Amino acid sequence: MKNGEWVIRSAGRPDHGFATEILKDLVSQGYEGQQLIEEFERVQAQIRPAVEEMIAEADEMARNALKRGHKDRTAELFCRPGGLVWKIYC
Repeated sequence: MKNGEWVIRSAGRPDHGFATEILKDLVSQGYEGQQLIEEFERVQAQIRPAVEEMIAEADEMARNALKRGHKDRTAELFCRPGGLVWKIYC
């Protein structure tokens, strides 16, 4: 907390996304050397499109839920005067 506000910053560790998990999986499948590098690049390139597709699907599900009469309770759940989300979202 700084000047009454929560400050969020990187812990100084680089974000490698799913790199470690991808490498472990590929090594367990027997990839090595140049073949490992090429397969890693191929698999890693699929991550962002897959995540973007998941986000789009979640957005569509949320829109459909609202159309069916479900109430958006985000503000009710997270917006508390003076809270972290209050300053960003509410």
